Amino acid sequence: MHETVEQSMLFKHLQLVRTKPRIYIGGHDVGLLSANLYGWKAHRYHVPDNDPWAGHFYENFHKFVASKYGERRKVDWHNVIRAQEVDARKQLVLFYDLLAEFCEDYAP
Repeated sequence: MHETVEQSMLFKHLQLVRTKPRIYIGGHDVGLLSANLYGWKAHRYHVPDNDPWAGHFYENFHKFVASKYGERRKVDWHNVIRAQEVDARKQLVLFYDLLAEFCEDYAP
């Protein structure tokens, strides 16, 4: 994994969420994770953080997920994941599998 990804505060946050989702986002639902990430994005808008990977994530993760599953509708990435997996815990596992794949292709 690229050093920039490992140093990203957003990536570090996602790794914490992975260990204890009930504590950090209130449950195992990817919708809760999505809401948390929208809050993070809003915070970045008001307090720039110089986190290039976070910018890459917000600009490209949805496109990556939608492309992987051939999704053409205007739905958020978490709804694409929900369409692939019914069980909430498995949805979160799928998110992290997709995140790992997304991170592999990162090149600043």
